[in-house]
Amino acid sequence: MKNNYEYILWDFDGTVMDSAPGIIASAKYAMSCYGIIEEDYEVLRTFIGPPLRVSFPKVTGCDEEMTENFIIKYREFYHAGAMYECELFPGISEAAAAFRKAGYKQYIATSKPQHTCADIMRHKGIYDMFDGVFGSTEDGRIDSKLQVLEEAFRVLGESDRSKFVLIGDTIYDAIGAQQAGIDCIGITFGNGERAELEENGAVVFDTTDEVLAYVMENKSTYKFYGCETALCAPVNEKYSKIKNPRHLYDLLSEAWSLESCAPRLRSEWSEDNKTLGQCSITAFLVQDIFGGKVYGVPRPGGSVHCYNEAGGCTFDLTSEQFGDEKLSFENNPEQHREDHFADADKFARYEYLKKCLDEKLSLC
Repeated sequence: MKNNYEYILWDFDGTVMDSAPGIIASAKYAMSCYGIIEEDYEVLRTFIGPPLRVSFPKVTGCDEEMTENFIIKYREFYHAGAMYECELFPGISEAAAAFRKAGYKQYIATSKPQHTCADIMRHKGIYDMFDGVFGSTEDGRIDSKLQVLEEAFRVLGESDRSKFVLIGDTIYDAIGAQQAGIDCIGITFGNGERAELEENGAVVFDTTDEVLAYVMENKSTYKFYGCETALCAPVNEKYSKIKNPRHLYDLLSEAWSLESCAPRLRSEWSEDNKTLGQCSITAFLVQDIFGGKVYGVPRPGGSVHCYNEAGGCTFDLTSEQFGDEKLSFENNPEQHREDHFADADKFARYEYLKKCLDEKLSLC
């Protein structure tokens, strides 16, 4: 699937940093202060990634008050020096440098307290690899991954969530991203399980090289008319998985075909010019999803080229078929589906394209 990411959000523990030694030592200390001796590494590693207010109750069965007592002891040990018992995972610095060179903005998004994470990054000399840090607050006001992500969106002032992707290693990252409405890339060299990540919507890779290749190779460069502002949300609940018209363009790029092309233009259709002969069936499908109106640019011979106005923006998903020709998208007549679909062949092509889109969405 093509993407239009502009922001790379990195989880910290288990993704950027192998922080297992310090976290595990601190958790063991905190529990030992209250008579709990835990030596099972598989149990202890579950402290890496989730908020402490999730981990301690899960491991010990404690109540809310006892959880806060554990956290006080944990931080006592952690801040005494254990926080620096960590190392950067192989390939992270190279991947971050490559993303920066490609123009991406990169932030840490962690359930660790924000100031603690920043201190570790400065101590390890990696703070300047990223554009900033978003983390939890020690008072619990911001604690879960979703809350951290929401704070990032608020501070960055960015409402288009299709521009974000979270890279993380645990189910908590995948679920948080899913709840926030952004994509998640899972990695297997941390502390999570591939199956859990995939079950919660993440695409999963084993190395940072694979992550880098996936993001770079699937980056969309939109060229259709109005692509810069085509960010409206669906009004049809059936199509809630579609983020905006740019996302729809990506889906239709895999659906437009010779079969959906207007018969009079099929001899000219090619994989390099997929939008040829697709305008009216696409425009009315866009209307099904985003509402608004369909308009037509008059063309030689009495035909019209259809485009959309929806959500306060004007866009034309099939404009690339005209190459360098500049169309006028002002003061054109409104188009009505009952007129266009009086042509049985055109209606059949519209139904075919809609069926193809539905099949693509079923795989999302």
